[in-house]
Amino acid sequence: MFDLPFTRPIQRSILDLPLAAFASIWLLSFLLSSDKPASFLGSYGRWYDGSLAFFFFFAVSRILAEVLVLPKKIPSVEQGMKKWLFLSLPFLFFAAFLLFWNGSEFSYSTGLGAAGHTLAENPKNFLVGSGPATFFLDQARYGNVHSQVPLLGEIAATLGVFGFLFFSALWLVLAYGSLTLFQKREGRTLPSFLLAMVMACVVASAILPMSFPLLLLFWSTLCLGTAILRREQSYRFPYGMERFGTPFLLVLCLASIACGFFMIWRGEAAYRKSVSIESLQRAVQSNPLESIYRIALSRAYLERFVEESLEPSSLQNSDSLKESIQLATASALEATSLSPERAAAWEVLGAAYREIQSVSGARENAIRFFQRAVSLEPLNPGLHTELGAMYEANGDTQKAKQSIQKALALDPFFAPARIQEALLIEKEGKWEEAVGILQLLLSRSQDEEALVQLGRMYYNKKRYADAIAQFERALSLEGTNSNARYALALCYEAVGDNSRAIQELEKVLQLNPDNSEIKQKLNHLKSSQ
Repeated sequence: MFDLPFTRPIQRSILDLPLAAFASIWLLSFLLSSDKPASFLGSYGRWYDGSLAFFFFFAVSRILAEVLVLPKKIPSVEQGMKKWLFLSLPFLFFAAFLLFWNGSEFSYSTGLGAAGHTLAENPKNFLVGSGPATFFLDQARYGNVHSQVPLLGEIAATLGVFGFLFFSALWLVLAYGSLTLFQKREGRTLPSFLLAMVMACVVASAILPMSFPLLLLFWSTLCLGTAILRREQSYRFPYGMERFGTPFLLVLCLASIACGFFMIWRGEAAYRKSVSIESLQRAVQSNPLESIYRIALSRAYLERFVEESLEPSSLQNSDSLKESIQLATASALEATSLSPERAAAWEVLGAAYREIQSVSGARENAIRFFQRAVSLEPLNPGLHTELGAMYEANGDTQKAKQSIQKALALDPFFAPARIQEALLIEKEGKWEEAVGILQLLLSRSQDEEALVQLGRMYYNKKRYADAIAQFERALSLEGTNSNARYALALCYEAVGDNSRAIQELEKVLQLNPDNSEIKQKLNHLKSSQ
């Protein structure tokens, strides 16, 4: 079935020109991509849609087409029907699986709308798209990250009009070649089978989103088509270099595997074991092009900074705090440099500056970075809420309200936005309205922060019984919430139940054994009994 003369020159095929044109557009789109790491390695979780995988499949299919041996005289339908039908059954089953696969739900209106907006954004996108494997960014900006789109729509958005046209031309040439061979009197079985595979690819690309099985079908069809439609002539190069055509493709293929996929695998292995900052650092070192790892590392540094800052001042290490926030900021900046169109990178950078907003200029930087994140992902209610909170911290209540309302317009029961809305209304002196907002939110779902804020509002109005009920509900959701348990102790102290207050404070002290303020409060209550 296979012939392995590695010094044989590469034979010509009618598919070479359209395939080379499509590959050229792919390469140009990659060079102008809005997210080069994703375009090179593939969008996270979909390595097969990146340029590395594209040229790997390109090389492998061409090698297989060169070494695939087809009979000189293909049996006619009458002579070899049973044989070829038997051989084609696995491929037909595979194609049927793709055509009737119901593994994902996709919204044509949302996904195609995002593709259309991407093409209309600027001339570069219209001609060569936003870049291979960047459709997830287009979905975040113009559609929904969970929406899907048929493969043809994704090709149009990521490779532009030229990519769509050359992709279509490739399949038209393949179908034309199959029909030309089919018109011959003998040997119709292979051309008819190839034509069936071409039709399956065209139909699947029009109704199914990109997937690994779909790409396997495409490249298998191109490989078979190249082998069937190849010509007797071969490519000639100076100094007899054509003899090294097939070995060169093989080396290119192996180099792609060794350099690219090993880097991806090593980084992903470290990332999936990321239970510590050290493992995330290994993931970044293994695959420095993946911005997701740098975003995760920045968040890990931020978590460490927050944990250290919550410790009593006597136990805080200023050098360690400074190092944590500097490393968090540096990792986030590197992520924005790698993927400037990825909202998550700007979000974590804004969060880093939010944690040090007492520093001069930090609050303004946080607002600027959150604004950038919102512009890249305007349908994310969490980003609008973060921006609203920063506006409020900066004293711009009007803009804070506008951001919160945008978040609620996207998701009326998005808990962080509702809580922020209640806090803004409470500051205006509308206590009952603020309480009503939190009660409505809690009627839909139990949110720990909403319960704590509602309990605080009751406590400030000296409605201690209601406050106790809310704090206990919050602790039933998360028993280690020190703030809720401390507030519960204050409520018991306010109603004169010092023994219960002491019990709660002792539990708080177990969670925060070095907190001098809690120790003083506990000693005061014990001495007053």
